[in-house]
Amino acid sequence: MGTTIENQEVEISLEEMCKLFPKRIELSYVDYNDNLNENIEDVLKMIQTQDYSVLEDQIFDWWMESSDNSVDEYIKELKSDLEHEYDFDTDDELDDIIEDKRDELRWYLEEHDESNVLKDLLRNTSDIVAFFDTCLELYESDYSHYRKDTINLRNQIKRKLKIDLKNHQYDKQLDIMILQSSGGRLVVYFTIDTDTILSYWMKLDENGYNAITFKNAMIAIIDTYNGSGDNTHIQFHEFTLPFDKNNLFFDKAIKYNYTYKVCNMYSDWCDCTQYSPSKVEKPKKAKQSSLNAD
Repeated sequence: MGTTIENQEVEISLEEMCKLFPKRIELSYVDYNDNLNENIEDVLKMIQTQDYSVLEDQIFDWWMESSDNSVDEYIKELKSDLEHEYDFDTDDELDDIIEDKRDELRWYLEEHDESNVLKDLLRNTSDIVAFFDTCLELYESDYSHYRKDTINLRNQIKRKLKIDLKNHQYDKQLDIMILQSSGGRLVVYFTIDTDTILSYWMKLDENGYNAITFKNAMIAIIDTYNGSGDNTHIQFHEFTLPFDKNNLFFDKAIKYNYTYKVCNMYSDWCDCTQYSPSKVEKPKKAKQSSLNAD
């Protein structure tokens, strides 16, 4: 039952009005069709620079429109609640009270907004095929010196991946990859769950991680200039590399990428690779990929 106020102006404080808002306020709604699939290069740049503002231009206008509409809806619902809570002589009286405090109501709503546009857009974005450049560049094996060249290249790979040279478990598959790849850079392929980008990849510096550990890795030798390469799965083996964000790349951001342009594969082809951040005392300084200069 409403409170009856006769022959006097109704006075309602901002605090009383704000108590009528829902406990959880979300000004931005991201439709399941909205995502950042067309902004993959910007997502990568955001991780490499650890700067959220890289994507602000892409989402700001969209966020402002969504936010303005939501504020209007919250205030519309507030008006309905006030009509039930108080008896006003006219609708104009209620409209005047709301308009008088509209700016303060907007500030309250924006201050208590729990929506996260970037997080929601990333959640709707397809998982990303990524690779980590080991910074080992391999020349094409010379068939006239097949045995010597192949052994030399294979040993370079084994040293980089921390495989004992006396362990011949992976020799045959490494040799096939070397011969079929026509040379290129040695990389580790894996899939990034876009749901983890803000909670994981954007907190690496903050948490002091300086290395990355791979297990069951899908490795490849890729040539991003000529669009060629080959891959193999190093099962059960685990190795750790110095981590530099600038050595992380998304395949879709590469013109002649291995996954889609060269092999026409599905995005889950490298799901087998497990990875985790590591902290290494006195780590070797990571080389920086020459792909950045290109």
